[in-house]
Amino acid sequence: MGLWGASDATEDQPKHFTTEQKEDVVANEHGWTVKAGSTMTGNDNTSADPEILVFIRGLDNKLGVGDITGFDWNISEFDKSDGGTLSVTAHFNEAQTVTGTPQLTVTNDTNSNHTLSYASGSGTSALTFTLAIGAANAATDADDVLSLAANCMSLNSGTIKDTSGDSVSAITGPTATTGSTTFPTATEDHGNTTYDTAFAVGAVTAGILTVDITTAGSGYTDEEDATIDLGTG
Repeated sequence: MGLWGASDATEDQPKHFTTEQKEDVVANEHGWTVKAGSTMTGNDNTSADPEILVFIRGLDNKLGVGDITGFDWNISEFDKSDGGTLSVTAHFNEAQTVTGTPQLTVTNDTNSNHTLSYASGSGTSALTFTLAIGAANAATDADDVLSLAANCMSLNSGTIKDTSGDSVSAITGPTATTGSTTFPTATEDHGNTTYDTAFAVGAVTAGILTVDITTAGSGYTDEEDATIDLGTG
């Protein structure tokens, strides 16, 4: 098996990278590249030229329609009493151009699901979807578990096309839940700004993230540790 993909049949990004690092590795007309501004380049200039890892002329054409390689939760804190914004980023292996308002469904284990709308990222490989939730909204409760399931994205009469003009007609994900986060009443300090829910070929290892409750509430005392289950594959 090769160290990287070079056709629609084998679209693997260079295999020596971690799942998180692969989110910054995309295909373009020159081959597999690292996004400008990535920490892997040592240059935080997002306007710089991408760094070429593997030169494969016309790779973006050879890969066919762009594929989703993973999702990130963009949530550092949420307080139900104040409301806030749910935000999820979908990572593709090629840059995508978006028209209209595609949507992403976040599954809620106890209340109704949440529909996030496309917000930003057209022209890049990272498309962000958001939903503003009002203060004390009845659609959310303490300890709700929000997750991303298979086939969670829809075009909603919009389009998502790669740089070659290949149009995504059906957007699918893994058959298992890709990751989840617990919905708190109290503000929680999660210690990082994103939750990696990226899926890969094969099983996804279960992960537990320990968080510190900085405001008492939701059944926890101040400074008590809680956990967020990132899901299993």
